[in-house]
Amino acid sequence: LIPATLPSSLIIDIIDIKHGISSMDLAKVYKILIVNDNSREYELIASYLTENGYMPLHATNSNDAFKVYHSQKPHIIIIDLQLPDDQGLKFRKKIRKNGSITPIVMITETHMLKTVTDFFLNESDDYIIKPIQLKILHKKILQVIKTITIVKENDNLLQLTSKHETQTAALNNQIAELSLISNYLDNCVGLTELT
Repeated sequence: LIPATLPSSLIIDIIDIKHGISSMDLAKVYKILIVNDNSREYELIASYLTENGYMPLHATNSNDAFKVYHSQKPHIIIIDLQLPDDQGLKFRKKIRKNGSITPIVMITETHMLKTVTDFFLNESDDYIIKPIQLKILHKKILQVIKTITIVKENDNLLQLTSKHETQTAALNNQIAELSLISNYLDNCVGLTELT
């Protein structure tokens, strides 16, 4: 628990330390696509996410979810595995087939634990079992955000490394050229001294 008397900047620093998330990531509004045909569950999750500074997006089936995904570019997807006609599984497969790396947190019931295990091992980033406990869901979202942050930082480091390797290769080529010029000039000076 964070005392209410602490200044907000210190609270953010405490959150940063606790969750390993930078202030930049906390300031960013994460769009979270909730794919759920149960309006009561959606309202419960969306209300909680809004109160915690997220922007919930909604789809009730996999076709609408795919449209929302492409138009809104959510940062995280929360999907109910029990959509009619296995739409939850179909959506997950379709979105991964198109190369998406958007993190997916699935909602399921305990009697689907075998499916959850397969889903989690293959295509999901996390899952939550019904009845949904909002604080646990929020913790899972924070973990996903931390992962997103780490992946972005790794990508940036790889780009910097590649850039530095390119620059190093160019410098090595220039050094080799200068070495050839130096050798040529040394030979010219040697010839001049002989005459």
